[in-house]
Amino acid sequence: MNREFLIYFTTLMLLSGFYLLFKDQPINAQVKYKVKRKLAQRIFPFLLVFIFGYLIIYTIIKSIEISLAIALLFLFIPYLQEKSQARKRSKSIRSAWPEMIDQLVTGIQSGVSLTEALLTMRTRGPNPLKPFIEILSKSLLDGDNFEVAIRKMKTACNLAEADQIAETLILAKTLGSKDIGIVLRTLSQFLREDLAIRIEIEAKHGWIKNSAVLAAVAPWLLLLILSTQPETIAAYSTGIGLTILLAGVLLTVAAFFWMEKVGTLPIRNRVLAVRVLAASPS
Repeated sequence: MNREFLIYFTTLMLLSGFYLLFKDQPINAQVKYKVKRKLAQRIFPFLLVFIFGYLIIYTIIKSIEISLAIALLFLFIPYLQEKSQARKRSKSIRSAWPEMIDQLVTGIQSGVSLTEALLTMRTRGPNPLKPFIEILSKSLLDGDNFEVAIRKMKTACNLAEADQIAETLILAKTLGSKDIGIVLRTLSQFLREDLAIRIEIEAKHGWIKNSAVLAAVAPWLLLLILSTQPETIAAYSTGIGLTILLAGVLLTVAAFFWMEKVGTLPIRNRVLAVRVLAASPS
């Protein structure tokens, strides 16, 4: 017991020192160091989850082979967290566009121009869009024309919906003040309908994906329960048992990525990524 405690304590100290070493370094270092630092920060969560997963499972069942196999599956935890954060970010951005369009319509109806209405979004625009609105506003205040500023905003956003909105704003600017309100209201209605459809489809896909995840995890939970018996540990300590464990890990990984591919809505192609309706200087 003292030996295991010493191993755990040493591992934690090494991981803590590894993290603090890269955390305390100055940000403005050389490019080569920045790449290494970024790579280390990328790998660190996976390494931490794997080691902690192995130590926890080994403490429970005292089997190196089974602990390693289950710890390999723990590597999905940081990956799932990153995917979840990316989905939440994209969803919050998509949900904020109709609100921004409505505020633009309100501003235009009060008598301000489209450019002035966009500049006011810096203070009262939706929070998820603040970074992109700031890029647009800075470009306009620096003297760039409307099309160039819109292009910078949609490039920073990197979403097909942003391309549609950017091109619609350019079209509305080209048509003039008479039809801007009509164009923007039509765009807002289209965005809300599209968002409602995507939410409905994602809810159905989410139920299917959760069922698939449960089906993939259930055998490993059963193995973990059975591993409390010495006979199970002895069976998987052989060469055939280790082969079965590795095959199970590979099949689980393959099934997971296949489920991700089938159960995820395709990302729209940015067909308007470089095309602008109105000619603009480079």
